[in-house]
Amino acid sequence: MSDFGTIVERDLQHATIRFERSLEADIAETWRWLTEPDRLERWMAPTQIDVRVGGTVEHRFDETDDGLAHGRILRVDVPHLLEYEWRFPGEPDSAVCFELRAE
Repeated sequence: MSDFGTIVERDLQHATIRFERSLEADIAETWRWLTEPDRLERWMAPTQIDVRVGGTVEHRFDETDDGLAHGRILRVDVPHLLEYEWRFPGEPDSAVCFELRAE
């Protein structure tokens, strides 16, 4: 793994991109930064999120339809795992997964 992450190609059209970061924050605090709209807006984009399996997530990067990433929550294990679809206009559908663990 480089400082930037790793890419593992699964086939000609699919890959897994993995980033690992160490944060000086406890898991509960980090979880809040991933799931609370007011905090998400400060580091990512204005967000609406319903943190439950089947709930929705929308990140609004700008006011156009092209600036909306959205999807459904796929997996939740508070406060260790959050995975959701990432559908962004003009891009292949994908998913993002945050896994938190104490060191």
